[in-house]
Amino acid sequence: MPATRVLVVDNDVLTRKMISDTLAAASGIEVVGLSATGDIALARIPQVNPDLVLMDINMPGTGRFGALRRLRARWPKMPVFLLSGSNTTGSPETVRALQLGATATLGKPGSSASERVEWSARLLRLVKRHCRRPARRTAQSCTAYEVLVLGASTGGPAALQVVLSALPASFPVPILLVQHLPRHFTNNLVARLDAACALTVQVGRAGLVARPGTVSVAPGGLHMIADRRLGEVVLKTRDTPPENSCKPAVDVLFRSVAEAFGPAVAAAVLTGMGQDGRRGAEEIRDAGGWVVAQDEASSVVWGMPGAVVRASAADKVLALDRLGTALDRQVRRRPRPVKRAG
Repeated sequence: MPATRVLVVDNDVLTRKMISDTLAAASGIEVVGLSATGDIALARIPQVNPDLVLMDINMPGTGRFGALRRLRARWPKMPVFLLSGSNTTGSPETVRALQLGATATLGKPGSSASERVEWSARLLRLVKRHCRRPARRTAQSCTAYEVLVLGASTGGPAALQVVLSALPASFPVPILLVQHLPRHFTNNLVARLDAACALTVQVGRAGLVARPGTVSVAPGGLHMIADRRLGEVVLKTRDTPPENSCKPAVDVLFRSVAEAFGPAVAAAVLTGMGQDGRRGAEEIRDAGGWVVAQDEASSVVWGMPGAVVRASAADKVLALDRLGTALDRQVRRRPRPVKRAG
């Protein structure tokens, strides 16, 4: 597979060198240019034809976000990773960068050796994720969706009610749901959601075959996973340690469907505190599935969906009142060309 071509843009010569050296030492990545200003970078893009651009938010001559705005106007689909002076992923600066079209943001490297090692590792993970997806697309097939998975935490019960009430009883695939709740609240949540929507809502249990038009809610105090058996979606539960301090955990469910159903998975990460669901969303995307995240304005807490967005693991970011319709439309799309790992 051809190397991923990266253009590095930063006015600080030491930062440019550190980024260039980090990327050049990794396999599958080629640094095709170094630019000190946004104007030079914008002029060089047609010349070096990068697969992605790694750029400081504040560039001389273009001001804050100026180079990003101009780049997006000319190349709306090119991946752009922005280096931010703020190392806080949820800062107003990084959120604004994502709203303006940045693919992902990354804080500047720290001063200590350990901080620089950690920063370099994160940079490589971001870039290699971009490299990895094309590698999985080597053989064509047609795949319809087989399962929809949802994850939520703080503010989730009300958000789930909005999403599920927008879906008809004829929804064509099973829906599997993880909501962070204490063990004894699961039945109350199931009753509330069942009364609010046309779907049949039930507690997920080991051995249950999840059918189209049903919503299976992970039981409190247990992880829920899904597997394929004779073409059906079969649920299992696991009494294993918490992940992300959660049990059930969204990552556990998402990871299982990515492994079992590959590109036939649609997923949504809704309002919630923490980062549960980020790694699972990355695995679903890497397997060829489709992921949507709730936007910040409509979230009670933009922790979980924000983590998915910042990790470049969301295909779309939508307001709560648009999520149900978007999920219904996506899942009902005609079987689409996907590329499986060869």
